[in-house]
Amino acid sequence: MDALLPTGRRGEQFQLIDDLSWSHGHHTIQAGVNDRNNRISDSTISSGSIIGTTTFNDLTDFAVGTVNSTNTGSKYTQSFPLLATAHTRLNSLGFYGQDE
Repeated sequence: MDALLPTGRRGEQFQLIDDLSWSHGHHTIQAGVNDRNNRISDSTISSGSIIGTTTFNDLTDFAVGTVNSTNTGSKYTQSFPLLATAHTRLNSLGFYGQDE
């Protein structure tokens, strides 16, 4: 059984691109920038970890609904992720300049 929380990936991208050109006499000077920022949030790491598992080794424990009331080794286990969502950030930045 999966956790009741919504899980999945969400991605966003921000981008800035700009070019500049300036001519003077025999020269044409050009410069530019390309900046890209990717943001990815992954919440699938918490899938199935909120709901626990009960193991009954005795029918009395099952009927009463108490874990290990008869000391037969019935147990309840549940795990929690260290992070509910993993955030990844990828940045790319480039510049150029030239003179013709």
